[in-house]
Amino acid sequence: MPTSTSSPRATTPGTPGRPTVGRLVRSVPGTVEPGAVLTAAASRMARAGAGALVVDDGAAGRGPVAVVTDADVTRAVADGLDPAGTRIDQLGLARVEPLTAGTPVEEAARRMVAEQRQELPVRDGEQVVGVVELLAVCDALLGAGPAADEPDPGQGIRNMGG
Repeated sequence: MPTSTSSPRATTPGTPGRPTVGRLVRSVPGTVEPGAVLTAAASRMARAGAGALVVDDGAAGRGPVAVVTDADVTRAVADGLDPAGTRIDQLGLARVEPLTAGTPVEEAARRMVAEQRQELPVRDGEQVVGVVELLAVCDALLGAGPAADEPDPGQGIRNMGG
């Protein structure tokens, strides 16, 4: 029986029968520099309906620096920081190593739990193509959620744009 290419159970060549994060990637509205202020990051996330941005300092070959989320912005405001004057690099976000599109979902889950992360960036080759969210990883492992029942043409690897 063929595997659906739109299902989170879809696999990458070389990992027969094992679901990979490449099918769970959600695009994010580009990247943001570490020196950007929180209001700029929050505005970009709100306009795009996204909950996270990949933080990238633009250094060739370095890849993403971190992932900043709407929860990070909320926490900063709750801590009394001025979002118009606080830069992303002042939040103390941990450096993040991206997953590859061929990373098995089980491995992604273990890493997300160990690092206490809700999102991790995903790269295909040298290009960051988006993020994978913990909820999508759990859905794939459990065979639950809308993507398990019917193909979602919006899922899969996409360029981030921006």
